Amino acid sequence: KLGHHPTPGLWMVGATIRLLERSGPGVLHGDLAACDRYADAVARAEAVAAPTLLLLGAEDLMTRPKAAEPLAAALPDARIEILPGTGHLPMIERPDEVVDAVVGFAREVAVPTRGASI
Repeated sequence: KLGHHPTPGLWMVGATIRLLERSGPGVLHGDLAACDRYADAVARAEAVAAPTLLLLGAEDLMTRPKAAEPLAAALPDARIEILPGTGHLPMIERPDEVVDAVVGFAREVAVPTRGASI
């Protein structure tokens, strides 16, 4: 039971439709096309130089958290964080926790510069 609804993800239909309505022409197509080309992501991950946070939903039925392990292993500096009770859309299901995780990670990996703050 995700999102306090007996059918996982169903409670988010309205929010998802609204996001799609607000998206520009071609955004959904571009997103789905990128997903379709995802096959070589693990091979390409080795070239990523920046620290990387993989933020996953523990209850994601589309992309199980275990599926991120090869990607994390290929990234030179990766951290996996799994949000409990969260499915495939953590930014909608748990927006506060997502912001906290991203800001916390950014603070950890930030290179200090004079006058800058996160």
